[in-house]
Amino acid sequence: GPLQALIERLLSRRLRAGGGQETVNAIGFVPHGGDFTGTWAPSFRLLADVGDPDRSRWQHMTGQSGHPGSRHYDDLLDDWLAVRSNRFGAPALDLLRLLPA
Repeated sequence: GPLQALIERLLSRRLRAGGGQETVNAIGFVPHGGDFTGTWAPSFRLLADVGDPDRSRWQHMTGQSGHPGSRHYDDLLDDWLAVRSNRFGAPALDLLRLLPA
């Protein structure tokens, strides 16, 4: 109904994105649907550099805010789509060293 259409317009974002279910740039779709319209994608990407944690990178799909009225609700979509990532704002707090037994 009209309420569902309004909620869809406020909360949903539609993008032309490449990728597939078996790729690093994962986008899920229903193959037998015929149009390969994506139905899911990872909302958060983390590139963890275990050799140098300060080089680790991140990217969130939508934005800094979960509130649809905020200008930050979907401000990271373009970077996510372009596979750009962000540096962490602070260095690692500690180091976990794993040694074989």
